Amino acid sequence: MDPSDREVRWIAALMPYSVAVGPLSTLITLEIASLRGGGPIDVGYAMSAGSAAGIIAPLLWGGFLLDRYSSRRILTLGFLGTALFILVLAHAPSIPQIALYYASSSLFSSAVGVSMSFILVKSSGKLKLNESYSVLNFISSLGYLIGGDVSAAVLSSFMDIKDIFANHGFTTHNFLHLVIDEGTAGHWRGGKDHDEWAGN
Repeated sequence: MDPSDREVRWIAALMPYSVAVGPLSTLITLEIASLRGGGPIDVGYAMSAGSAAGIIAPLLWGGFLLDRYSSRRILTLGFLGTALFILVLAHAPSIPQIALYYASSSLFSSAVGVSMSFILVKSSGKLKLNESYSVLNFISSLGYLIGGDVSAAVLSSFMDIKDIFANHGFTTHNFLHLVIDEGTAGHWRGGKDHDEWAGN
């Protein structure tokens, strides 16, 4: 298989993750406003906490940890951390804890984006880098769109928000192996960081 085809398959393996993460902000809003008796201020605090984590995260993952650990390890940590905090959102007993867990999930989900970008930069040739980023952005955006429409608009009409959180957390965890398998089945070279696509 052509290396570029393997790269597209690997990026496409992120689709279930994007579907699971995409509707989080909408689900958080519904959980706070409808089920916890919170108002717009509480929703604003939670969203601000998530945004703050998203600002800090690239500095943490890209500025410090990627220099010390392989991108594959950071990618794995991002998946596991995101799955964990989406799962605990299903059991958050108060609005402050919802905000804390949402910020934590945002922190770890940023690790996925940062490590993916780093791997693409290292593994794609100059002529293929723009194409690789385009595919990554397309898959992520499509997943967010599907997740937002299906999870927020459809599932919330007949499922409890907690059950949706649990479902999305397990989805994120269960598809981790697919992303790693696609990356390790000949896609990463056996070099120091195991971050480059074989054949490039």
